[in-house]
Amino acid sequence: MDLSVVVPTLNGRDRLAGCLDALAAHAPEAEVIVANGPSADGTTGMVRDRDDVDVLVEISDRTVNVARNAGVEVATGDAIAVVDYDHRIGESWIDGVHSGLDEADVVTGPVTPVAADA
Repeated sequence: MDLSVVVPTLNGRDRLAGCLDALAAHAPEAEVIVANGPSADGTTGMVRDRDDVDVLVEISDRTVNVARNAGVEVATGDAIAVVDYDHRIGESWIDGVHSGLDEADVVTGPVTPVAADA
């Protein structure tokens, strides 16, 4: 199964970096899509400088649902996960997604919220 991970964000550069670090460490084979917008904190540049983000979608609407949908629209995986920019996946997350999808059409896994000052 090919997995796409959509990460919607708005002015969350620093916490987004932690989220992307966790995805790179624990789900390195996943297609990572960041749906940004419109951020004014340098998010776009930070994402463009990373090698582990496959697609950057810039949107003009400041609504998280619009961002999620924009990311889902360009995803190429057989399965799509959505992880908020201020959360981090853990080591067992990808295994949980895979095993959960063996038994159900929709699953969720544990994520850890990141404090605003982290």
